[in-house]
Amino acid sequence: MVPFIDLFCVGDGEQTLSALIELVREAKRSGVGRDEIILQAGRTVPGVYAPRFYRPAYNIDGTLAGLEPTSDNLPRRISRACLPNLSDSPAISAPLVPLSEAVHDRVTIEIMRGCPHGCRFCQAGGTRKPVRWRSVEEILDTAGRAVAATGYREISLLSLSTSDYPHFSELIDRLNAEFVSRNISISLPSLRVDSQLAVIPKLTSKVRKSGLTIAAEAGSERLRRAIGKDITDEAMLAGVRAAWSAGFRSVKVYFLAGLPGETDADIDAIFDLCRRLSDTRKEVNGRRGNINAAVSWLVPRPHTPMQFSAMRDADYFWSVRNRLRDLSRRTPVQFKFHRIERSIIETVIARGDRRVSAVIEAAWRNGARFDAWNEYFDYEKWQAAFDETGINPDFYAHRERPVEELLPWDHIDSGRSRETLQLEYERMLKAII
Repeated sequence: MVPFIDLFCVGDGEQTLSALIELVREAKRSGVGRDEIILQAGRTVPGVYAPRFYRPAYNIDGTLAGLEPTSDNLPRRISRACLPNLSDSPAISAPLVPLSEAVHDRVTIEIMRGCPHGCRFCQAGGTRKPVRWRSVEEILDTAGRAVAATGYREISLLSLSTSDYPHFSELIDRLNAEFVSRNISISLPSLRVDSQLAVIPKLTSKVRKSGLTIAAEAGSERLRRAIGKDITDEAMLAGVRAAWSAGFRSVKVYFLAGLPGETDADIDAIFDLCRRLSDTRKEVNGRRGNINAAVSWLVPRPHTPMQFSAMRDADYFWSVRNRLRDLSRRTPVQFKFHRIERSIIETVIARGDRRVSAVIEAAWRNGARFDAWNEYFDYEKWQAAFDETGINPDFYAHRERPVEELLPWDHIDSGRSRETLQLEYERMLKAII
């Protein structure tokens, strides 16, 4: 993205943005030009990266050889900005209310930033540590003022893993006491099924509960242990059984396919787990429950232990897709899959270096727009862009990275050292074996 972006703000943006705005204001008063503003921001504002002032060099095999600053006093490593306390980020108590119906027509409150778990595929959890949260009093105060200011009838509690909020049970009790009698519902979009078991009885008739969502990630406990997803089959089965009893009408389960060490048995375990989750409803009302399973293709992301892994090729993903569809015919389990071609492009962009920018621009000039929507996505336009630029997508997407290779994002501090990521990667491979 370097040719398209002047400055990147790495990490939490609240303090960085304030400092950047003040620098731009002062520079404009002083008549300083655009390039000088960008250079000064890269030199003086913590967490700001000015990529045009860094020059890459490449090895004969196409891998990155180095990235050097082209101007004095620029940091060789960009430190991530990290807000010490979440309360230092002002909660939005009077959001703008559109004059048309919005998709998310509700009050949204970020109750916690970061995730206490260490899933080895997850970029969001790994780059947002340490975990920080708002107090129960602050959340209640914000919710009350936001409801009064907007008239919304729903409050959504936002975080990467809402039920890991340290005062979760107290928060639900007090929100119920304050808002349920006023016909204002509480939405919990991100729950871990193992930690929500004690809370599910409190959700009956008091919290919007059209469906329960579980991020299982892998069908087998062996693979879940390897990728750091500490949730067992029994915990999921017990959680879904309690959800049926509490009146939940459907269950959605997220899976990743293409994990390192994955076998046909692991793919079969995806369907088997979904079937067992469906059967838990028999114990409640004698009928099998509907399970909607969403399967994504693993994108090995930077700043995670899996950054060294290769993405599986398209033929493998097609075989997984066909296998799961065959297994689930005439069952209450329905599978939906991400577009395989789109996931491959996502991987190329996620793991690419500056040379991939030529592909992005060429695809745009070919007419690529709104690629996240199936009706607009045209893989041929991207294939043409790869051909025009001479960029081989396999080099970025389907190549395992040796642990000694310099990676295009190594100069960005994500909060975990490269040594830590490498150690976690080795532990993952050992756990798979």
